[in-house]
Amino acid sequence: MLRMRKKKQVAFVSKPWKVGNALALYSYVERIGNGSVDAFWYDSPEQLEAAYNADALVFTHGIPFEKRDGQLLVNLWHGMPLKGIVYTDTNAPPEDMAGFGQLCDDIDLLISTSPLMRCVMAACFKMDARKVAITGQPRNDWLFEPGGRERLANVLGPKVLEYEKIIFYMPTWRSRTNLHRPIEGRALTDNIFKLDSFDLARFRALLCDLNALLVCKFHINDEAQMMHILPDQWRDGIVVLRADALSWTNTDPYQILSAADLLITDYSSVYFDYLLLDRPTVFVPVDVDQYRAARGFLLEPYEFWTPGPKVLDQEALEAEIRASLDDPTHGADQRHLINSIINQVADNSSCERVWQEIQNMLWN
Repeated sequence: MLRMRKKKQVAFVSKPWKVGNALALYSYVERIGNGSVDAFWYDSPEQLEAAYNADALVFTHGIPFEKRDGQLLVNLWHGMPLKGIVYTDTNAPPEDMAGFGQLCDDIDLLISTSPLMRCVMAACFKMDARKVAITGQPRNDWLFEPGGRERLANVLGPKVLEYEKIIFYMPTWRSRTNLHRPIEGRALTDNIFKLDSFDLARFRALLCDLNALLVCKFHINDEAQMMHILPDQWRDGIVVLRADALSWTNTDPYQILSAADLLITDYSSVYFDYLLLDRPTVFVPVDVDQYRAARGFLLEPYEFWTPGPKVLDQEALEAEIRASLDDPTHGADQRHLINSIINQVADNSSCERVWQEIQNMLWN
């Protein structure tokens, strides 16, 4: 008589809410209905014991306890890094690094997107590169799903559908005072792009002329400061995509990123993922030297690894926005080169690959 295998318990956890790579993989497991595994989401103190006793713990930022003997620890993280993180963040104060050493030693599986990023991630976490799998990121599967604009309208309202073009502005996290360090780079000015001189009325006129909506998605820790600069929501084509709106609608930013015809950023690694869509990106590195000194880049020179025009003033920004929306192939050659290095896997099967890696480790 065949003996039935006992189901494995797999816990998933992320911050600041149910989001990111962990949510994408959890949703995939729920969808395929794997009969050999009970997957559950850890998000309350009542589930702490269950998460501790789980056969595997899948996380994106950290774990709420020390790893139990025999437990599989899977680090999906929250993006392939352009800037220094964990052990490669050379300016990180000791307070930030407390506890990372044991966590890094305990990780059984870490994911990456290419041979280069496999080495980068191994260095960041001081890990044996053989424990880093090239799978792609689960959240990037969402980029290939149709209906991004409709999902954006579900979060922001039907007015989204009135615009011909959508521009996402997603700068990196700056106000890191909660992590024992000052703002990285230039302090906030009177405009969201940190330009030396900026005419908001003129910029709104450009958006009106292009029938374009600028969707500003700031890091949750920068959101309040940035919204102080943009108090008039929906006025002349600019809106802030707030964290609470995403939370209320159970929406991950990567479920709506495909709505963007153009991405504007500075040092956020979101553009690594946006490369999969083969659409233009404009970079606003107005404080690149200050940021390099405060945080540092893993990939240099910055100018090579950021495939798109670099703008330092309003006139250049507006010109590149217009050029990118007029011609989506603008800068395509450099995009294709960087994408081929960063994203070896460019399809909607990252969840499947990651889950197969976990299954192999659970049952072997």
